[in-house]
Amino acid sequence: MATQNIKYVGISVGIVSRGSSGGDTTAPTIDDFDPPVGTPLSRSDFVSFTVTDPAPGLLIAAVLVEHKGQSLVVHDGFLFKGEFTNLSSRTPITVGESYRFRVKPNGGWITAPVFSVIAGDAAGNLTPG
Repeated sequence: MATQNIKYVGISVGIVSRGSSGGDTTAPTIDDFDPPVGTPLSRSDFVSFTVTDPAPGLLIAAVLVEHKGQSLVVHDGFLFKGEFTNLSSRTPITVGESYRFRVKPNGGWITAPVFSVIAGDAAGNLTPG
């Protein structure tokens, strides 16, 4: 399929450690982006990334996207929402430690997506995006 004139802009990630005073103070990470940031996308491409908590205890990873001029919830930490329900997936790599997200809206990409990912672990460490 021909590549559209849109580019995957990337995932907005900021790291804030809010861990408890004793123990895990490392926030979850978001990495292993596919395709890499700035890569042209076709309408049928998936955007994938991994959310990992280096210490077991990943509780939630919520995903939002700017797409078609709107801010949309892709995954609320438990389920895919709206136009992301049919094609997207979240696969555990190591239960309680990491998940691989594979995201595409039901109708494909119309505009370049910009993702925000918020991940939190049992110790209270957050990675807001």
